[in-house]
Amino acid sequence: MAEEVNATANQVVLAWMMQSTPAVIPVIGATTMEQLHEILGAQDVSLSPEQMMSLDSASA
Repeated sequence: MAEEVNATANQVVLAWMMQSTPAVIPVIGATTMEQLHEILGAQDVSLSPEQMMSLDSASA
């Protein structure tokens, strides 16, 4: 799925959490600027309803 949305796996997980209903606001931690940039990039990831359902199913 990460390839489909041109993101990293971590960004997909964070985007899924933030786009869930109700939204889950993750507590993040980064030790490098690279990690921080990756984390912040999750805000730009848009998941389709089908992708959200797939991730919801996988987490159940």
